[in-house]
Amino acid sequence: MINHQDLEKIGFSEKESQVYLAALDLGEATIQQLAEKSGVKRVTVYIIIESLMKHGLISSVEKGKKTFFAAENPVNIVRFFNARKKELEKDLDEKSEVLKKITPELESLFKIAGPKLKVRFLQGKEGLRTMMNDFLKTECSEIKGFVALGFKGDMSIYGNKVWFVSFLNEPSGVLIEDEGIARMTNIIFDLAWEAAEKYKKEK
Repeated sequence: MINHQDLEKIGFSEKESQVYLAALDLGEATIQQLAEKSGVKRVTVYIIIESLMKHGLISSVEKGKKTFFAAENPVNIVRFFNARKKELEKDLDEKSEVLKKITPELESLFKIAGPKLKVRFLQGKEGLRTMMNDFLKTECSEIKGFVALGFKGDMSIYGNKVWFVSFLNEPSGVLIEDEGIARMTNIIFDLAWEAAEKYKKEK
């Protein structure tokens, strides 16, 4: 059995579909009857009726002092659908043109703001594969890193990027892209390396 959700899928609003189905079910009906049948407020039904009449989906007839409304042949829905489709296409075209105009300005603002800290959290094998692919694409000549076997993890520094990976439970990692953090991590790494070398010599 058809319901208002079916009509919404082809472009009807929720209230349009409720009023139209009520009109189909009632045949000729007054605004009050359509409001009661559809569950839509009477004031809103007036607005919906006007919209549906414009698309040839509902017609009106005067009987005495009362105005009755009736649903037109559902074949007219095809025309309604095509009209809504054109409206949507026009709207998308207009938005596309606006986007083309503002994109250069947005890019300019982005560049003026300067580099931004980027942090990516990645999980699972696919996440680690993403990190590895990023690592392999680097053109940096110096790469530093170590594997912390006791903690089941590792760290790598390359270019302006630092990654931390944990293999506890599900593999997960953090990839940080920031010049300042990469430089600071480099210093910490060098100090730790020097301390480790000194410890070896003393031992």
